[in-house]
Amino acid sequence: IHVAFGAVVDEADATSSFVWLIPVVVVGGIVLRLTWLLIGLFRLRRLRIHGSGVSPITRRLADELGASIGVKPRLSTSTKIAGPATYGVLNPVVMLPTGFSEFDEITQRGVLSHELIHARRRDWLWMIVEEWVQATFWFHPGVWWLVRRVRLARECEVDFGAASLCRSRQDYIDTLLILAEARCPTHDAPAMGFSAKPALEQRL
Repeated sequence: IHVAFGAVVDEADATSSFVWLIPVVVVGGIVLRLTWLLIGLFRLRRLRIHGSGVSPITRRLADELGASIGVKPRLSTSTKIAGPATYGVLNPVVMLPTGFSEFDEITQRGVLSHELIHARRRDWLWMIVEEWVQATFWFHPGVWWLVRRVRLARECEVDFGAASLCRSRQDYIDTLLILAEARCPTHDAPAMGFSAKPALEQRL
């Protein structure tokens, strides 16, 4: 009986230690996720400070499209990113890779339409809220699934609006396919990136 009682006590101690470990792991994960978010925001600030100007064609297209939907964000290029990205709320910034001017005018129009609509809708603010929710509930797969669904719905809505700004819907479809072939990666900074590869079939 003494041996059995001792085994029960040891098992209870082990369970108690495990229970205390759970909140430590949860809080540690939250801290790591929020730290990653803060580093990303700092990186965006550096990109904004060290960005360069855009080509005359890109500027003309952006001014034309921006005037049609009532938004005029700052445009900049950077060698530090591989794909277009939009961030900011009061003074939004559309950051473009340095090779963006090599795309034809139709493709540039499609990408800029997408990014400018994100800026007008202030989607970056909602993305930051989503990142905060994911950081708080990083351990819950249902939250990750829900955020992915929300972001896909948002991208589809923005795609629909961007297609209406292009000369034809087919032009915008071609833009999505070109960007998918270019394999523009998602960003490690919290910005609204134009990446056509994820959920391409649903968006088409």
